[in-house]
Amino acid sequence: LSDEEIGLALSFGATTARKLIERGVIVAAALNLQGQTRLVGQCASLRQAASTPARSLAHA
Repeated sequence: LSDEEIGLALSFGATTARKLIERGVIVAAALNLQGQTRLVGQCASLRQAASTPARSLAHA
């Protein structure tokens, strides 16, 4: 994907995450696509996790 397409996809994901936060379904989200990360919501553990290199996939 181009940088523009990645940005657009992350923006759509962030919009969806904000809607879920507003509904109380989630408190935060970390979105990652081809090495670019977008954080939504207030969660210190997500901010720390996003800055730590990934060693394996974690599933919620």
